[in-house]
Amino acid sequence: MLETERVKKGWSQRKLSSVSGVSQSYISKLENSNIIHSPTLKQIIALALALDIDPKSLAGNLIEKEMKYQNLL
Repeated sequence: MLETERVKKGWSQRKLSSVSGVSQSYISKLENSNIIHSPTLKQIIALALALDIDPKSLAGNLIEKEMKYQNLL
């Protein structure tokens, strides 16, 4: 979801980093489909606001990704 929404805006990871205050390298890690990283609520909100999406939706997507990674889904 994070990458999809970023690409919809035509933004690079660097641009999203600049707008959200979340480092580009961390955004890259969050977008990686094979590795999960647990962002803080502050980071989720900052990314969601920068992308103009619902923070709850982004959080839910990241939780689902983590659950799949742990084979809980």
